[in-house]
This record gives sequence, C-alpha cells and structure tokens, in this order.
Amino acid sequence: MNSRSFLLATLLLAACGPSGSPPVDVVALVFNPQTGRYEPRQVQLTTPTDLVEMKGPILEFHGGASFDYDANDPALANAGSDAAKISEAMTKDKGSPVKVAYIDREGVLVPADFHSLNIVTSYYNFERAFDFFALVGGLNAESIGRRKVYYFPEFKLLGATLRDNAIFFPPMQAFMILPFDALKQVPLAINLGVVGHEYSHAVFNYRLFDADPLPRVYEAWYSEVFATPGLNLLESLDEGFADLFGTGITCSSSFLTCDAGFIAHSVPDTLASARRIDGIHCLSDALGKALSNQDSKSFSDAGNEYLVGSVLASSLWRAAEDSAVVEKLTPGEARRQVFEGAFKSLGEGSSGIRGLVANATNLQSNLRLETGVVTGVLDVIVESMTDPVLQSAVCSAFADRFNIPLERIRSCPATAAPFTDCNR
Repeated sequence: MNSRSFLLATLLLAACGPSGSPPVDVVALVFNPQTGRYEPRQVQLTTPTDLVEMKGPILEFHGGASFDYDANDPALANAGSDAAKISEAMTKDKGSPVKVAYIDREGVLVPADFHSLNIVTSYYNFERAFDFFALVGGLNAESIGRRKVYYFPEFKLLGATLRDNAIFFPPMQAFMILPFDALKQVPLAINLGVVGHEYSHAVFNYRLFDADPLPRVYEAWYSEVFATPGLNLLESLDEGFADLFGTGITCSSSFLTCDAGFIAHSVPDTLASARRIDGIHCLSDALGKALSNQDSKSFSDAGNEYLVGSVLASSLWRAAEDSAVVEKLTPGEARRQVFEGAFKSLGEGSSGIRGLVANATNLQSNLRLETGVVTGVLDVIVESMTDPVLQSAVCSAFADRFNIPLERIRSCPATAAPFTDCNR
C-alpha cells in the first residue's frame, strides 16, 4: 500500500463516536519548556461539536483533498480574479471529513494512531490560536467564521507538489497541513507556534480585508518589472505580525513563559535563527533598498518579506523586554500589552494599518514605514500601545532596528532614545 492509500485508509478508519459535550479531555502532543520537547499530555478541547470529524464553530477538518494550480488550465485562466472560480478550477478532489479514532481510558480520549494524534494536536493548536486572539483582541467565532483545514492534501502549484509546510491559502480562506517528507523533526501540524503563525495570517487578512480571498490591493500593486514598495511592506507586515503572534500563542496564560524559538522545532537551526523574535534583527542598507526598490516577485523570491518581518517582530519583543518597561508593568504584562497593541494597530473601519492600506491603494508608495506626507506604519503601531513607557521603548527599538530617525516616527514621546543593539 502506498503512503497516500495508507493515509486515506487511516482517515476513513471507522471509529467509535465519543459522546459528551466539550470541554473534553484528550491526549495531544504539547511542548514542555522544561525538557524542550513535544510530549504527550492530557489537555482539554473546548470547541468541537464532533470529535470524530473534528469540527466545531472555528474549524472543520477535511482529508483526502487534491488541488492543482495549473497556469495552463483553461478553467483557471477563465476564472480571472474571481476567487470562487479559482477555487473551483483548482479543486480536483474536495476530500471528505476526517475520521479520528480514539481509545477511551477512564474518560480521557487517547488518539489511536499517528494521524489521529496529529489531527487532534493540530485542532488543539488552532483552538489555542483562536483563544489568544480572543484574549488580546476580542476575536469571536461568529466574526471570523469557521475555516476548513485540509489535512495532508495533494497540493500542486505551477507543476510542483508542495510538501513540508503549513499554509493559510487566502483564495480558499482555508488552511493546508501538507504532508511532510524532508522535515524529520516536529511535524508542522503539531508545532503550536507554526499553527499560530498560519492562523495569524488569516486574522491579518480578516482585519485588513474583511476575509477577502483576493484583496484588490494585491492585484493593483503587483509587478514583476517596477518597484513595489507598498506591496513589499504589506507582505513584510503580514509575516512580521505572524511571527510575533505565533510566539504569543505559545505563551503561558501569564505570558511569562513563551517559546520564542518555536520554528527551530521543525526546521534546521540555520533557517530558524533568522526568525527568532528574541534575536537582534536589523534592517541593513541592502534590505532597506530591496524594500523600497525591488519588484514584488524579486522581493518575494529572495524571501525578503521574512527578513523585514523579523525586524518588526523582534523590535516589538525587544520593547517588551526593556528594563524600564518590565519594572513598571512586570514581564508578563509587558508582553500582553505588546500583543494587544499590535493587534489593535491592524485597525478596523478606516483606522490603523487597514486605513493606511486603503488610503494608499491608488499610490502604493504612500504605504511606508516612517511618517512623511502621510502617516507611517510605525507611527500607528506606537500609537496603539497604551502605556507611555512602553510607547517610548517601542520607538527606541524601531529607531534602532529600522535605522530611522526618531523625528520620522512622530508619535514618539520625547523620552525615547534609540537603542544600540544594531551597533551602527
């Protein structure tokens, strides 16, 4: 039996339907900060209405699906920018609900096989991500809606079969937990921070674009010839906030313990170190020029959105760790306020970064880091922090890591002075 047939057989495995309403006690793989490993642990699931098909008000798992984004497919060419038609053209097999098998051990449901454990753990991780945003931003299930999670689908993109990844796919407003091949460490579905990072992308899309599968600004700004500073920055913000919130989702309820290096559990350290938000990441002259002058394809092909995003995420983390901030707020409260302020900065209606993007749609160069003739992104983030000492520290981190004079971040209080982590 090949691996795909084995997977389908597992997903379709008949299972006894557990009874009872949530919360329900299950065994999942959870990161243990004392050992630095993912280990089996009894946890509670609070939202599923069906524990076999793993669905509830925020999630709905599907297995056995197949998608193919083929540039030569006439149906895809005819779909234009219609998200529903794009989804229909790509979908070769819609799949079906998963079937999770359990062993009931004195009221605790233990997943009976690898894929069941993988799915249950992934569901738990998505719940944790949702709970984080409910806590720091008041997110509710009715507003963001139930999202499909395609577990181990076959996903072809321009002829290449994607593997070893977890993604939020905006055209379908769905998540893909892809099969793993080369990655031999913690599977991405089990990695809480990775799942949180992807859920953060969905929240970013929801907050800025009302869950639009194909926001017009991306099409309007995209170019493979001309500089696309606005789109480069927008993509960088998306990745930076996802790294920040992905780390926040790993935090304990008090925010005192967080897994800032969550990516390293699933990918080699050589790749993970550039994304640790507790590292020192600085906007070099070359990266700053790429942000302003590269076309969107070149910028993305080089992975520059992740590098700029790391500068943003690490700046905010650094501000929460500042001694003056910690002395006033305590370490956990400082982090909580950073996460709340970052979420608030995304905006709603015509406010925040959402408003900046909308106002810049016809001239993408007006979406910028610093404030000039229009308000800059960094100003909006500073203004979204409620504590003045924290505001000052955020300014100090931004000025240092983005190499921007404080006077170009006009929301900065007079007490702010650039940190010197970047040793310029």
